[in-house]
Amino acid sequence: MKVYNVDNACSILKLKAPVLRKYSALLEDAGYTGIERNSSNARFYTDENIRILRELISYKDSGLMTLNDAAKSIAERINGIDVIEDVTLSNTVHVAQRADIENLQNAVLTLTDHIQKSEERHAKNMEDLLSELRHVREELREMKVAQMEMKLIEEVAAAEEEKSSNKKWWQIFNK
Repeated sequence: MKVYNVDNACSILKLKAPVLRKYSALLEDAGYTGIERNSSNARFYTDENIRILRELISYKDSGLMTLNDAAKSIAERINGIDVIEDVTLSNTVHVAQRADIENLQNAVLTLTDHIQKSEERHAKNMEDLLSELRHVREELREMKVAQMEMKLIEEVAAAEEEKSSNKKWWQIFNK
């Protein structure tokens, strides 16, 4: 049987020493007697203690139980106390939680469907806007071409007029 001091147990469980002390005290207060102390009254931990502390941490992380309830449940199970009443209560809670989970899943599905439809509308609107932009650009090009043609026609007319006005003096009187 391997034995760990507080520092080693903290390293294994990835906890800080005050947190490990708190969890150990919770288990002891709940009636768990497996954590022993040395002559200096410092706790030392076995592999079994590490496993139980991991179980306590997993209950805490799951959010299904408070730390106190998890410590009591673990201590009662290890000490052989009948927990049928707690299991019945726990099953009632689980049924209610299942209904809540189903409601949340339905809400997530509804929101996902809504988001998908919104994204489809957004994509359609973007396509329409891009099409309109292309159309406007084409009209703008056509307008620019028409302006350039008009300007060219005006320049040609001005050049023709200037050419006709540049007749020699004898050409003006010969008419």
